[in-house]
Amino acid sequence: MSENVRFDADEHAAGAINPLSALWLISAPRGAGKSTFCRGVARAALAAGCDVAGLVSPAVFENGVKIGIDVWSPRSGETRRLAQAQLGAGFDIPTIKWHFNDAALDWGNRVLATSLPCELLIVDEIGPLELERGLGWGAALLALRSGQYALGFVVIRPELAERAQELLPIRGLLPLPQAATDENVLAYVQDATGTTLFGVG
Repeated sequence: MSENVRFDADEHAAGAINPLSALWLISAPRGAGKSTFCRGVARAALAAGCDVAGLVSPAVFENGVKIGIDVWSPRSGETRRLAQAQLGAGFDIPTIKWHFNDAALDWGNRVLATSLPCELLIVDEIGPLELERGLGWGAALLALRSGQYALGFVVIRPELAERAQELLPIRGLLPLPQAATDENVLAYVQDATGTTLFGVG
């Protein structure tokens, strides 16, 4: 049985506890490279010695077709299968396109509940499960609102961005770079957000 953390949106108003934290929204159409960007930032920040926490959800492809979604914890390096296109054992929480794995959602909530404090918090992504059904990664919404991080990124699809901004202390929209490499991605983030976290000069 799921132990998903429930988030009652009606009981929470936007506003972080720590006004010095900065939460940025990453929102772009499907296939635009949101998870690829988040994974690149996380890996570069880890290599730079930053404490990176949260979850990144890269797509899983087979013969050029997206067949599933994994979830990766930057802090521990662990990866789990989060969702797949077909209904299967354990993958029995449906959305329009995907069937989510209950155990992976529970694991993700545990990762998020122990992610704070940190320097960089990444949550990729929050969707209908959290914002419309009160399921999924409720711990993500609580963590993002806490302000117990210096810099935060949250990935949300465009059609849910307005709802997210009602619930979360989002400072602004972070556009995806047209061409980011492992060598320049932290410089891009620093220039775009004004953060001094990475010390890129």
